[in-house]
Amino acid sequence: LVAVDRMKSIKEGLPKKTSEEWNRVMALCDPKGNWNKYREELGKGSPPKIPFIGRVLSDLTFADENEDLIGNDINFAKRELMKKMMQDIFENQGTGYAFEKVEPLYSILSCVPSPTNDSYSKQLYALSLQREP
Repeated sequence: LVAVDRMKSIKEGLPKKTSEEWNRVMALCDPKGNWNKYREELGKGSPPKIPFIGRVLSDLTFADENEDLIGNDINFAKRELMKKMMQDIFENQGTGYAFEKVEPLYSILSCVPSPTNDSYSKQLYALSLQREP
């Protein structure tokens, strides 16, 4: 999102409806307040859902930073918290989407690289710099 959000002149040229939708998405993706707006919106729907992996990993990392032991005892509160997080992920994935393949859209989207690694974000950012330094 950073690569797109930084492109001010392009955003200024968007139709009003598209600009409003972009601002709504950016507000949902704001990590301030522990992703409260995102969590609230995600909680409204029913599965299947595709949670934002950055938020999921942040939550798991935060939970994992708690101590494994409290004195000589296992920290069961930590384990319960991580179990709840994993249950949420599995629940959201429990039902599949029934999408129809619509050509040529399906073929085009099949060729889009996966944004699952840091190099993809760097590529997008570099392209945004070429378009709008």
